[in-house]
Amino acid sequence: MQRIFHILWCFCFTSSLQAQQIELKTIQLPVQVSIRALQTVNDSVVWFAANRGVFGFTKDGGSNWHIDSIATDGKYSEFRSLAALNDSTVLLLSIDSPAYLLRTNNYGTSWQHVYSNHSKGIFFDSMTFKDSLHGIAISDPMEGYFMIIKTTDGGNNWQELKVTSPAIKGEGCFAASNTNIQWLQNSVIFATGGSTSRLFISENDGAFLPQTTPMISDSTMTGIFTMYFENKLNGYIGGGNYLQSDTTTTLYQTNNGGKTWQPIKLPEGAFVSCVKTIKTKNGNYLITTGHNGTYVIDSQHYIKEIKNADGLSLAFYTISIAPSQKKVWMAGKSGKMAVLKFY
Repeated sequence: MQRIFHILWCFCFTSSLQAQQIELKTIQLPVQVSIRALQTVNDSVVWFAANRGVFGFTKDGGSNWHIDSIATDGKYSEFRSLAALNDSTVLLLSIDSPAYLLRTNNYGTSWQHVYSNHSKGIFFDSMTFKDSLHGIAISDPMEGYFMIIKTTDGGNNWQELKVTSPAIKGEGCFAASNTNIQWLQNSVIFATGGSTSRLFISENDGAFLPQTTPMISDSTMTGIFTMYFENKLNGYIGGGNYLQSDTTTTLYQTNNGGKTWQPIKLPEGAFVSCVKTIKTKNGNYLITTGHNGTYVIDSQHYIKEIKNADGLSLAFYTISIAPSQKKVWMAGKSGKMAVLKFY
């Protein structure tokens, strides 16, 4: 079922008054699943991965969906990481032991097992590709060190590598929205939380070096849950306390590669599960979502919450921006999705 709602906002800038028009379409999938991995290939093709071994895709912008599930060794895994290399070639990564990485090149008609890990305590949080060949995924610490897996052949073969900088006791990553590891040209960044909130940065396949951030930490469900860098200098981290919202800053911006951070105050310290940016003809906007709601933020940090036609907040886990920069896809619990179209 789909509902469409048009929103017209006026944003005040120092130079002029510009109107940003947004169309909101809500989608209820016919499966009650938790979706934390979502990728928009183009304006028509979108893939998602979920719990209970479920995956799905649309070829027509969400009007029709192909939804199926995969059992591996009799287990329906929870998929929280996804990478779509093109319309039909996709990889799915499950979170915990035994963890499986599956690859299809025919829209999920058949799947190839390209990697598995049966180690006790393995927990994969996020996966990303910088092109059709080079991919990387991050796992929580094993014996005190984060572990990554890398591929250079489009996901057919994977190599395990230990991050040499040790994790602090109680530090880990969050599998909240498949957005805590990112490739920037020849650099890789991943974000942590728990006992401390840090960024680990590797340049040119070098060692990962940790960098502290001001994001709240010190307890199991606090820290950086998501990050997005536009380039090596300009980026955002989001998160907070998953269990409670207060006046804590849950969103930060850097203009110097994480050396310093500026807070962006969301209403009532709204938790941030995912953060992305979109470039429109009227300006560039930051978009966040989490269980407190979905927000659009302009370059002057003017914040507006997006609500549905009934005036209710939109709570999702993850966001994916179409390459055309015209559509913003969001997904969350109980098979709920939404599309924002910017005019």
